[in-house]
Amino acid sequence: FNLYNDNQIPLVHGWGVKSDVPAISLERALEIYQKKEAVFIDSRKSAFYEQRHIKGADNLPLLFFDLQFPLFQFMLTERQVGKDKPIIVYGGSFSRRFDYELAHLLKEKEYSRVMVLAGNPEAWQKKFPVAEQPGKTPAAMPLGIPGYLEWIPVGIFLLILIPPVRRSPYLSAFCRVLLGVIFIQFALSKIMRPAVFALNVVDYALMPAWGVNLWALVLPWAELVVGLFLILGIRTRAAATIIGGMNIIFIVGLVNAIFLNLPINCGCVGEVGEPVNWWKVLKNTGMLLMTVQIFLYDRLFVLDRGGFIWRERTI
Repeated sequence: FNLYNDNQIPLVHGWGVKSDVPAISLERALEIYQKKEAVFIDSRKSAFYEQRHIKGADNLPLLFFDLQFPLFQFMLTERQVGKDKPIIVYGGSFSRRFDYELAHLLKEKEYSRVMVLAGNPEAWQKKFPVAEQPGKTPAAMPLGIPGYLEWIPVGIFLLILIPPVRRSPYLSAFCRVLLGVIFIQFALSKIMRPAVFALNVVDYALMPAWGVNLWALVLPWAELVVGLFLILGIRTRAAATIIGGMNIIFIVGLVNAIFLNLPINCGCVGEVGEPVNWWKVLKNTGMLLMTVQIFLYDRLFVLDRGGFIWRERTI
């Protein structure tokens, strides 16, 4: 799926890789914390760190390790912290163990006493003193043409209330083309940068670690294929069903992120995206209704199994 570019990821992250980084229990880590005998490092993105972190811990995001490590090293030198002082890393999640990966990188930099917090990735929030502040809404980054097209499904709500329009095969043809263009645009950006999309999936904290890369590699190609099928009129009901299922998954992820107050963008187009909010949920709900309309009433300009002949299909 992703051999043609430098932004490659394995099918299953960390599969078969054994960790040589020791884990430390929460109780023992708390004792060390109270005695100030170790440096605590948060491996998450800065937005998550700013929202909630162990009081006094430093932030060294795994994603920007190469960029921020020189500053981190300078900071430790200023504090007169040697490479033999214990470093305890935390910040792993249900979807990916950022803590173990960061610990490995620090060991490669000759920090000899690196450990990670054991147990549930979120347990530190109940054991340690926590510094927190209200989550900040990430800055919106423009999605380009697909971002504008996403607003059209919101208007479909009103059209579906009108029975003659709701049953119109011409509306189905319009919905097919619109959804096809949106999903193809989103798919291409993800296909070109699978590693970036995988990290966006991690932000939602809903996917188990073994499924993140599989989802990041398979979903964009599925979006591309079903988008093409909708535009070309091939198996449109099946394509609409698949896109409808995708939108249900997207809506669940968005609502979960809203209730958890996660400081993330939607991640629809690689590095860019809109803030996760109820407007985004409304857009995806509109697209879900469009797939239902296509499934029930689409019968114009359909390519049948008999060949690439434009013909009308009856319900």
